[in-house]
Amino acid sequence: RMSATMLSDSQAQVANNVKLYSRELRYWRGPALDFNPSISSIRSIYHYYSSDPDPIWLTWQADVDVCTSPMTDVSDYRIYYTGDGVPKKSNHSLITTGTGAYPRDFLKMGVPAPTGAPTATRVGAGTTNPESRYYVYTYVSTFGAVTEESAPSPPSNLATIYTGDSCTVNGFTTAPTTDLNITHIRIYRTVTGANTDSYEYVTEIAVATASYSDSLTAAQLGEVLPTIGWSTPPDDLTGLMPLPSGALAGFAGDTVYFSEPFYPHAWPLRYALNVPYRIIGLGIYGTSVVVMTERYPYIISGGLPGSMSVERVPILEPCVSKQSIVSDEYGVVYASPNGLVGIGSESRGLTTKALFRRDEWQAMTPEDIVGVVA
Repeated sequence: RMSATMLSDSQAQVANNVKLYSRELRYWRGPALDFNPSISSIRSIYHYYSSDPDPIWLTWQADVDVCTSPMTDVSDYRIYYTGDGVPKKSNHSLITTGTGAYPRDFLKMGVPAPTGAPTATRVGAGTTNPESRYYVYTYVSTFGAVTEESAPSPPSNLATIYTGDSCTVNGFTTAPTTDLNITHIRIYRTVTGANTDSYEYVTEIAVATASYSDSLTAAQLGEVLPTIGWSTPPDDLTGLMPLPSGALAGFAGDTVYFSEPFYPHAWPLRYALNVPYRIIGLGIYGTSVVVMTERYPYIISGGLPGSMSVERVPILEPCVSKQSIVSDEYGVVYASPNGLVGIGSESRGLTTKALFRRDEWQAMTPEDIVGVVA
């Protein structure tokens, strides 16, 4: 109502989408309802992004941590999560098919290894160029557009094969089916090199196939078995979080576990690291993982799983609320009995020391704090 030339330096010329009739800045539109949960006592909620035009909200009655896939994913919109029973994975098809609250279905995150050894039987009557070999096999799970392979089975009996012979491989253990989608078996056999022995790829067969006749030469074999030492994640794994290396991290008890980079279903035990106290939660800044415990915080640093080291931060500040842990551009922040603690590359200590005395902080019930970076 006033000419722009009459406005002072502290006054605005344009005010968009606000009511000015009362001389206050009042919005035209109030809050809009986006989602009405169908379950009660929700502890975790997650905005699931996909190709759907309408938002999809995932809800749980447990403290759940969700990670998107570290691999390129333009169709499945895969997620991995912990805290709701055994570690799980899901995708758009599993999440939305059926009825009820999202997510509606899932698969177990890991792919279990076969428990029984195969049997190798020579077929033929050759007499020249004997070759002694063992066989192993793995399970292959189909998860949307990706396949995930298990660790190998125990080795077969030793079979000696001669030129012109074949070898029948059978005795495969029946694959488990509960919350798994194991569709194939991959067979590998030993090859003796100049300095090392290795298992090399023979073939892939449908999981219901009872036997396979191997007549391949060593030159016809494929890649070296990549999954030796891989394990499924612990059933009580929680605190899932992504790392810049493409690996996922989580914890159980006093142990931090890491997945194989870009293989979220594989959690080699050789990557696990222990701290002396029970872990409350994890945070990350840069390439470092901050481990909050019931006593001291710890920093796990290193670029890749398998080359990481543990350092204790010498401040006795326990974490009292897993949900208070957040990461920002400066580091990791969490609630302790004395205030908010910041752990980063430039500072380590109480960030609220000048704002609260301990009794004032305790009056705010830090055990109930939920941290959010806005």
